[in-house]
Amino acid sequence: MPDLLTDFEARGLVNQSTDAAALRGWLATPGRRVYAGFDPTADSLHVGHLVALVLLRRVAAAGHEPVALVGGATGMIGDPSGRSEERNLLSPDELAANIAGVERQIRGVLASTGQTVHVVNNADWMRGVGYLEFLRDVGKHVPLGQMLGKDSVKSRLEREGGISYTEFSYMLLQAWDFVHLSDALDCRVQIGGSDQWGNITAGIELGRRLRSRELHGITCPLLTKADGTKMGKTAAGAVWLDPRRTSPYRFYQYRPPRSSSAPRSPPSTTRPSPRSSPTCPATSSPARPSTATACRSSRPSRPLASPPARAPPGGRSSRGAPP
Repeated sequence: MPDLLTDFEARGLVNQSTDAAALRGWLATPGRRVYAGFDPTADSLHVGHLVALVLLRRVAAAGHEPVALVGGATGMIGDPSGRSEERNLLSPDELAANIAGVERQIRGVLASTGQTVHVVNNADWMRGVGYLEFLRDVGKHVPLGQMLGKDSVKSRLEREGGISYTEFSYMLLQAWDFVHLSDALDCRVQIGGSDQWGNITAGIELGRRLRSRELHGITCPLLTKADGTKMGKTAAGAVWLDPRRTSPYRFYQYRPPRSSSAPRSPPSTTRPSPRSSPTCPATSSPARPSTATACRSSRPSRPLASPPARAPPGGRSSRGAPP
């Protein structure tokens, strides 16, 4: 298969990336580690996270090792990216239940990749770190102007409610996660949704300042709700991976809105076969047809004044299918 970045680009799964030549050079060696983070702000992931998980599966298919980070520490704070209001803080019991549910789903999706899969929890290295120690070791190396310049922070500062210091400091925690994983696992590539670009680049800059190390980042377009807004675990309208939250029927009715900036293919000059199925760009597998298009009418056809030479089998009209 083509190199990983080319594969992502061909599928329209790259919104932004760091230097492409350096990124391709790093990924040219098999066995590299690439990570994506998932905060346990609910006990289930949603279909937007499935995009990141499928990207990690393609990381494994390219001969690399996927790393899934569960944010046991960052989940206690809440990421302000893509949010217009402050998050509600979780109790320790709620957070523990959410971590268990999210880990179970991540392992279920990545278990059959055929590669070593790393599932880590940032609470394991953040637990016990003192506030003054963190400010000296991490905060000292992150300029305030850099943090204030991130879109996720600027948009919140412009609103009446503003942003709390708690959520403002989230960027420092995610930046340190990246540096820590580069120390512990030699993981130098982070992937995430397009709203994570500011947090990813903060980690890249922190790695350069603390370790003189080159780190890399890739973001993919966000999968949005039907109204075009970000699909979040704590927002209404999410399509969940847990069938207890979103039934399989509802899951397969979801159709993301077409982005106005997405490239459009030229109109086809041939009529598609009625048996053709849409495919998912991340998986190249046929999508399951919706119930509406899978059903066929059982009503008999109307009599024709001049019947055709060969009647349809079973007396059904060829127009019985709904549009």
